Formats: sequence, structure tokens, C-alpha cells
Amino acid sequence: MVYFSFPDIMMPAYSKSKWYSLFFISYLCIVLYLLMNLMLAVVYETFTSIERDKFRKLLLHKRQACKNAFKLLLTKENPNQMEFAQFEGVMKYYAPKKGNRDLLVMFRYLNTSGTGSLTIEEFYGIYDSVMMTWQPQALDTPWYFTASPTVQRICQTANSIISWPYFDHIFYVLTTLNGIAMIERGMQSYPSLQTSVLAFSAGWDTCFFLACFTLEVALKTLGMGLERYFSSGWNLYDFVVTFGGLIAVISLRLFPDFVYVVVFRPLKLLRLFKLKKRYRDIIGTMAILSPLIKSAGCVMLVMYYFFAIIGMELFAGYDMRNCCNGTNIETYYKYTPDKSGYYYLNTFPNLAVSLVTLFELTVVNNWFVVMNGYATKVHAASRAYFVLFYLFTMVVLTIVVASVLEAFRFRIQYKKQTTKRDEEKLLHEEIELKWEDVMNYVKDFQALQKYRSDMFVGVGKISFLGSRPRNRQVLQRRMYRHEIEQWMQEAAAIDKRL
Repeated sequence: MVYFSFPDIMMPAYSKSKWYSLFFISYLCIVLYLLMNLMLAVVYETFTSIERDKFRKLLLHKRQACKNAFKLLLTKENPNQMEFAQFEGVMKYYAPKKGNRDLLVMFRYLNTSGTGSLTIEEFYGIYDSVMMTWQPQALDTPWYFTASPTVQRICQTANSIISWPYFDHIFYVLTTLNGIAMIERGMQSYPSLQTSVLAFSAGWDTCFFLACFTLEVALKTLGMGLERYFSSGWNLYDFVVTFGGLIAVISLRLFPDFVYVVVFRPLKLLRLFKLKKRYRDIIGTMAILSPLIKSAGCVMLVMYYFFAIIGMELFAGYDMRNCCNGTNIETYYKYTPDKSGYYYLNTFPNLAVSLVTLFELTVVNNWFVVMNGYATKVHAASRAYFVLFYLFTMVVLTIVVASVLEAFRFRIQYKKQTTKRDEEKLLHEEIELKWEDVMNYVKDFQALQKYRSDMFVGVGKISFLGSRPRNRQVLQRRMYRHEIEQWMQEAAAIDKRL
């Protein structure tokens, strides 16, 4: 099953008879290329159905939670609908970071009937409203309209430049030229590592491109304003990489041995992913996968820790140098002052070294050398430890691969079914909050006066834009919208029977 070691396993038998190769070839074709891929397909299909069922159960669980909370929050005066006072009270516990303005906007968003109180059907959307961040919609005025005339002229010029249709294309070309310059630098030879890094990350070409990219950042921040500029993930990435490039140039000029900052210049090339939709899908898949990768990473760490502790208990204290003399793996553990096989370093003396050894086993390249080494040095039964570790890692990594495939398939299907306009509607909600609505919601006179002085100075209504996070849960609501309707109808039918 471990095809990385296939030649080393087969060749001794192959040297005795060429016919023995048929056994190894047939075994590898059946197990590796058929059964392993079949197992991946089964895990993938199972993982997909589990994800869908988990989303359905979570959705129905939230619906039941809303139903139970709604019953507890009703009053005798209004036994069928929830007032703003009760809504405000429960939100102080469930979402304490939400301000009074946010609570008003959320209540207005949920109260689609406009009656001033929430029905149970409206209250079902509470989880969605809490997820959104609400911002007042400013008038069509730039951020610098209150600045001095000189600042206004500078920012207006910057805004006009970045609004030019070919502005972004110019910097895409500069990014491509930056990549070509890096290739040219990499092909040159230098007398030392420090000189090579200095020429690569602090040479005249680096300074030229860095000045261009710094100019781009400055123009966009002046023309768009800091809040609007940093609301884009790509702009934030450009800022970090550009700022890191400036730090790299300065630090290399002052400390030539600080070669680690060389990574900032190549990172700029990732911006070219923005040009191709398929590349953006890859980045989008990584964003969707990030919570799952964290969970898988935690599982891997727990598994590594578990096997590391067992390995330290079983194999700590064994010196693997020259441990396998007279065996077919003797050369791997041969230790002499001038030449060594280096496999003697794969030991379990402490937690850190044990984790490194287990990672080498995860790669499974010549893993049988480590296993047979301990089988020779300790006991033949120690092979069970390494086989179990390999089986565990194979299952976990297969699940990780299946999750990556499922997330990428989900992303592609979502893009095919959803236009850019539909996605904007999905991720954003716009509502209008009027002063009459606030008076209908809030019964306390002092609170009304506070809201009027804080929000409605000189205006009778305010528009708010709510933004949902671009995560898997939100996108699933779009993908499974027809199924959600069916699930809700089934849940409502069950409620009526009860």
C-alpha cells in the first residue's frame, strides 16, 4: 500500500525471479490505483452527505431554539408577538457587543410586516440578523468633503486617477515585469548568500517596483479613504506586502544577514490570481476551507501527540546508530565519523524529536526503514505501532482530501448557479429606518430622546447596509434554498401535529 517504497520491496524478490514482479505489479494496481481511489470516492460521498445533513440539523436546531425562546419572551398583553423591549433584553445576553443602534436596525430588518412587533416566523431570522454587520449609508459624497480645499484637490485628483479604467491594468503589467525581474535575478550568480539576497530584495529594480506599488497604495488610500480601502481583502494584502517590502529593503541595508525578509517580494505575484476567475475560485475555496483546516489540524495534532507519547514510552533510550548490522537496511543506520546514513536520528527521546519522526513517517518515504530498524533493535512486535500510525494518518488525510474536493466542488457549483448580482444580494441587505418606526418600537420617552439626538439629527430616516460574512454557512443557504423551504415546511407540519 505504501507505493513510495515499492522498488525497495520488490527488487530483492525480482532479483531471484522476474516472474515475482507480476505479484507486486498486480497488487499495486489493485490496491493503490483501484481500491485506494475507491476508498477516496466513498469517503468523499459520505463526507458530502454528512455536511448536508449537518447543515440541515443545525438549521432545524436553530429554528427550535428560536421557537422556545419566543415562547419565553411573550407577555400577557401581547401573547402572540414580541415587543422591542423583550427583543432588546434577549439580545443583551445573546449578542452583548451589539449597540442600541444595531438592535434597532436588526428589529427593523426582522419586522417585515411593519407592525412594530415580531411574529414567530419573523423571529426565526434572528441568527441571520446577528451575523450581519450594519453600517449607515452615507450620501454620495467622498470621504474628504469636509477637509480643507488643498486636501480636497489632492484627494479628488487621486480619485480620478484610480477611477481610470486602465489603472489596475498598469499595475498588473508592473507586477508581471516584477516577476520577470525576479527570474532574471535568480539566474545570476553571486559570491555569497547575503549578496544574493541584497540584490534580490533590495536592488535597484526592487526599489523601482516598490516605489510604483507604494504610489498605488497611496493613491488608493487618498482616493478611497482608509475605511473603504481596507474593506477589500486584496487591498489589505497589497498594503501588507508593500509595507513588508519597504521593511525588507531598509532591514537588508542595515542588517545584511537578516535574509528572511526575502519572502516579501515574491508574495506580490499572488496578486495576479485576481485576474483569472479559476484562480480566484482556488482562493475562495481556501477561505471556505479555513475552519475545516483548523479542525483537521487540531485532529492531526492530537493524533501526533497521542502516538508521540506512546513512542516515547516504547522507544525512548534506544540508540539507533549501527543498530541493524547484517540486515538489508544496514546502510541506512551506518554511523561513522566521516559518513552516516542519518536514519539513526529518527528516535523518540522527547516530544519535539518524536513529532519530527512521526512527520517523516507521515510522508511514508522509506518508512519501512524506520519500522524495520526498531523491529530489529527492540522487538518484532514494534511493527504494530508503525502500522497503526500509518493507518490512522491514511484515514485522516483521506478525509482532509475529501473535504478539499467537496469544498472546491461546492465553490464551483455555487459560482455556476449564482451570478455576481445574486451574490451581492445574498451578502448584503439594505433597509430604511424611519423615525416613525423608532417611535413605534421604543415606548420609553428618555430612550426615544437619546435615539433622536444620536441618530436622527436633521433627518427623518436613515438607510443601513447589512453585510453578511462570506463563509460556508451563508453560501449554503443559497445552495440549499429549495431544500430549506422543504425542511421548513416539514418542520411546520410537525409543529401543527403537535
